[in-house]
Amino acid sequence: MPTASPRATRYQRLALTHALMAAGDAAMAVALANSLFLSISPDAARSRVLLFLGVSVAPFAIVAPLIGPAIDRMAGGRRLVVQSVALARIAIAVLMALTLDSLLLFPLAFAAMVLQKTYLVSKSALVPSVVSNDMELVEANSKLGIISGVVGFAAAVPAGLLQLVSGPLAMLFDALVFFAAYVAATQLPREVVARDAAGRAEQAELRSVAVVLAASAMGLLRASVGFLFFHLAFWLRNQEAGTVWFGAGVSFAALGTMIGNSIGPRLRRAVREEIMLIFALCFVAVSGAVSAVFAEASSAPCC
Repeated sequence: MPTASPRATRYQRLALTHALMAAGDAAMAVALANSLFLSISPDAARSRVLLFLGVSVAPFAIVAPLIGPAIDRMAGGRRLVVQSVALARIAIAVLMALTLDSLLLFPLAFAAMVLQKTYLVSKSALVPSVVSNDMELVEANSKLGIISGVVGFAAAVPAGLLQLVSGPLAMLFDALVFFAAYVAATQLPREVVARDAAGRAEQAELRSVAVVLAASAMGLLRASVGFLFFHLAFWLRNQEAGTVWFGAGVSFAALGTMIGNSIGPRLRRAVREEIMLIFALCFVAVSGAVSAVFAEASSAPCC
């Protein structure tokens, strides 16, 4: 009976870890549905949201560029980051279970979001170590995206049922999922992502116009996703069946992610990345404009 290659085995371990991390993110979103995080009035929340966002993101933005290269040159550095994130998410989930009706929930939620982005960066750095070429890299990222969509949707079901019984119970389920993610992360490869510091040619390429524009466009798309999450959360709270519409929006977002990851590798063979990115930006702009014109709860999932 044929055995899987070492590279395939490493990818399977990464896929399992990624699936569990995605499940934990989905469970947290569901557990927060009826908490103070989304029930506080928008006027009262606005200043707190901006304050905690700045406090949470600023250190990460300043420190990450300094420690990132050192971690990449450390054997198992990125695996250590993933394990640390999983342990931190366990602690945050437990603290959230104790503070669902406290303002302490805000910094905990933003800390969880920063940790989520930290994990995604480390995951992206690990993927090249489990593939052989650039084409496999695209397909591997696509499969991981599909896995996160499917597993995230599946994890939302038990989390939702537990949330109906008790919000803290749903948060403890979230902690359990992240514990499983930590156990899975212990099996990740101890690869050195970058053995040597970036040379002048590599630094020049990273600062090229094409890379800067692409990074800026992706940053804009990420920012729009974050803005839309909070906009829908607070806007739909005042709508009839607002929680249902918010759930529909999250579900459509997962569905869109799965579709995008499914067609992305095929589309890349026929269209340049620049065209794909321009189309994505235009689609987001048009969808937002249409939703703003109609401004009804039924149009929210289409944002």
